[in-house]
Amino acid sequence: MKRLIIEAIIAVLLVATVVATKPILFRKRMASGNFGIEALVNRGKVDHLFIGSSMFRSGMQADDIKTDDLYLIAYDGNQPYLMYKVISYLLKKGVKINNLYCDMYAYAAVSTPSVFDERIFLDTDLSLQMDVLDEVKSYGTGGFGTYYDALVTSNMEMMATWPISYPLINARYDRGASLPSNEKGQAAEDLLASKVDAAPSVLNERQAYYIKEIVKLSKENGINLYFIETPKYRKVTEETSYPLIMEQYASLLKGINMVMDENTYGKIQAGSEVLRYPFDDDNAENFSDLLHLSGVGRGLFSKNLHKLLGIS
Repeated sequence: MKRLIIEAIIAVLLVATVVATKPILFRKRMASGNFGIEALVNRGKVDHLFIGSSMFRSGMQADDIKTDDLYLIAYDGNQPYLMYKVISYLLKKGVKINNLYCDMYAYAAVSTPSVFDERIFLDTDLSLQMDVLDEVKSYGTGGFGTYYDALVTSNMEMMATWPISYPLINARYDRGASLPSNEKGQAAEDLLASKVDAAPSVLNERQAYYIKEIVKLSKENGINLYFIETPKYRKVTEETSYPLIMEQYASLLKGINMVMDENTYGKIQAGSEVLRYPFDDDNAENFSDLLHLSGVGRGLFSKNLHKLLGIS
């Protein structure tokens, strides 16, 4: 019995040590980095903030922008609820945001609240982490084990190598955005053979709630808000559910700035106020998979988008 008590105490101490060590190891180092949330908190203000999923990360670069006052935050599978939590967190930390550009990712809006990318726990404090985990537990598929996984085991494999790996990872970003690349996409036959994952065709109730909360939060803080759809390979937009989801998404954003691919815009009822961009959605060289742009596609889209938004 005594041995079990000692082992339990040691286990608790180890868990406490890990939870206490992570912020010191990750957050403080990333505060002066080229990517992540803590680096933006350290800046204190940003004129143009892009926040979204891996579609934003693979779809945006900043090399054509002269102003340093642009920043991108992107996490795999980032959903509206999580975008709201991060935006709210930044504002509570005193970050001044003038223009906000949110990822209008259809499939994220029909998903139950979840965390696909544990890097969200790398450089944020316990307040955001618990806020996110409480949402996932209450409205998603997470249980109490989710807290342990996020606070203790997440990113554990990076702890030992962080002093060496961090400079290499940091060098891959410019103001949070990907660096330019001449990487071409997949062969057309490979993309055409790929399957579009089945998805509900109705917005998730919690995600719809947070889309409206992002709009409300932006108005309360005098932030100029845009929602932006990144290009998808045409096979995706031709799926029955995609235009249905995008039309519902757009209906929540009446009177809000939206930017869409002309291909998507032509399939839905979204209003004439939507800014549209042309993009060669049939050219496989522009896509690394059905949803993500290749280096070549990223270069084309970024420059057109920045021009459309008047960012220079």
